[in-house]
Amino acid sequence: MNHKNLKDYIENNDCSDKLPFISTITLNNDTQLKGIIINKDKHFLSFYNILLILDEPTLYHFTETCLDWWWYSNQKIPINLFYPDKMSYYTSIIEHYPMKGVKDISGHIASLTKVVEGSRPYKKTTPVDREK
Repeated sequence: MNHKNLKDYIENNDCSDKLPFISTITLNNDTQLKGIIINKDKHFLSFYNILLILDEPTLYHFTETCLDWWWYSNQKIPINLFYPDKMSYYTSIIEHYPMKGVKDISGHIASLTKVVEGSRPYKKTTPVDREK
């Protein structure tokens, strides 16, 4: 894909086949946003709004970094924790929304809550009475 057409492609297409890390967020007022979700919990959604990147070379670099994260990580760890130095350049496009203002999310969702819950070495169990 030519990087000159990348922004137009992202804005006007379902990117899940070629750029699976891009999620579409629909707000309650039917505004659609596209980006990479940093974290979603029951109260807030934080993500990089890819539509705020205005120049094509920067968008191309951002997309290449996202592709590296997608293929070289387990995709559970948010991109900003996997590549903290590279992603610090893009803090200006991070947006936060309360979940009560989000109507729908489609695409990949990163959640630190799920990472923490999944890292517990044991599950809660109830004691079992053993007959002697």
